[in-house]
Amino acid sequence: MSREFNYTINSSDDLNANLKSFFQSLDDEFRATKFKLYHDSYKSAANCFVPKNSGPDFAEDCLKESLEKVSNYEMALNSISKTHTMSFSDCAKRCQENDFHCVSACFNEFASKMYSEFQSLHSNLKN
Repeated sequence: MSREFNYTINSSDDLNANLKSFFQSLDDEFRATKFKLYHDSYKSAANCFVPKNSGPDFAEDCLKESLEKVSNYEMALNSISKTHTMSFSDCAKRCQENDFHCVSACFNEFASKMYSEFQSLHSNLKN
């Protein structure tokens, strides 16, 4: 499910405020899924140390596997952010100086695409 954004940018201050607002909305919307991932991963990691007959090698491998999920998630978030931030930057560079309608269009496209990828990533985490 995609989401349309309709930010209006009339100055660099607006751009900064809209960026802050957009990222805060992402954080607010996906915080529960993110928290569940961390909780499940650390709970799983803690279970690696429950006494087992498998020995210390099992605990180390188990711990790596549990924490790898968190690492992969963080890398995916960084990749999404970097890709779309660069795309927004490239788009905005094509705008004429002080053409804030163009910058607004670039920003709304950036927000829609980034939101869609965040939503997809978090939907996969829920499963």
